[in-house]
Amino acid sequence: MLNRTKIGQALVGAAFLATAACHGGSSTLPATPLNSGAIQAPAIGSERPDVKLGKLKVTPATIAFTATGAASKKTIVANEKNYTGVLKVATTCGSAVTVTPAKANGPKATFTVTPVAAIASCTLTVSDTKKHKATAKISVTLPKLNVNPASLSFDAVGAAYATTFAITQTGTGAFKQTNTCSAIATIASASLKAPSATVTVTPKAAGTCSITVADAYGQTKPVAITVTTSGIIIQ
Repeated sequence: MLNRTKIGQALVGAAFLATAACHGGSSTLPATPLNSGAIQAPAIGSERPDVKLGKLKVTPATIAFTATGAASKKTIVANEKNYTGVLKVATTCGSAVTVTPAKANGPKATFTVTPVAAIASCTLTVSDTKKHKATAKISVTLPKLNVNPASLSFDAVGAAYATTFAITQTGTGAFKQTNTCSAIATIASASLKAPSATVTVTPKAAGTCSITVADAYGQTKPVAITVTTSGIIIQ
């Protein structure tokens, strides 16, 4: 009887030799073939699918203006790490503010916000092509323009009945006035500069008209003028 251990060793050796013969006499197994497909580079201006985008942010998150015009403009920065596509801007501010440019390429873009008119609150939104959005709050709060009183009534004409109204504002700059009163009253003022001014109205004929006061920020206030006479002149 053959030794079982020797029989086992013989079988293992035969199997090894058969395997080597199948591979041209080499005792090593073939390496796993590499993927022959070409690796495509991402198109210019797009994001690699294996790169994670950062969160879209807008800085600062709030912009408050206290005056209008180009001299008061401010900038806002949008940033989204690893994003190289287009960033677009939209607002709910209407014509109260302008934003330039309307769009720019990421990952970082600067936009200029210019206040045009007063608005209590509106929103600026920056969005990318991936439906990500970031917002900032904008307000344009101008110094309040006041006229007191807001209307004047006369029951007689002449210099003896001249009356004044006051213009006040905590801001700076000059006031302007326009009126439709040339046939009804004369309008005069020594100075029309903030923070206060006085306007004198002298009635000269029956009728109604209005005075419009404007400030350096584009705000206006009306003053209504009414002149009535009985037709009887008292000497």
